[in-house]
Amino acid sequence: MAKRGLRSTEQRRLIIDTLFDAGEHVTIDGLLRQVRATDARVGYATVYRTMKLLADSGIVQEHKFGDGFTRYELSDEEAHHDHLICLECGKITEFEEPSIEELQD
Repeated sequence: MAKRGLRSTEQRRLIIDTLFDAGEHVTIDGLLRQVRATDARVGYATVYRTMKLLADSGIVQEHKFGDGFTRYELSDEEAHHDHLICLECGKITEFEEPSIEELQD
């Protein structure tokens, strides 16, 4: 955050630490539940604004997979990947495929 010129607060650090620990594509509601397990004082608006700020600064990526939820994951500037989503259970699987990358380029 400091590298991007963003102010670091206790609540923002908690949100980011929770996002790092999540290891999955999280929604605002899911992240809020996990954050509140540590600090019940953190509100929805704080998580929402923090994630929006992190997305706008390129620290996280927003994904809309067509189910009405925005999901977030940490950005990886060195690697690009795509997502497969199970239509039955909603499980998200990341994958890398050079031929798809070539087509996208």
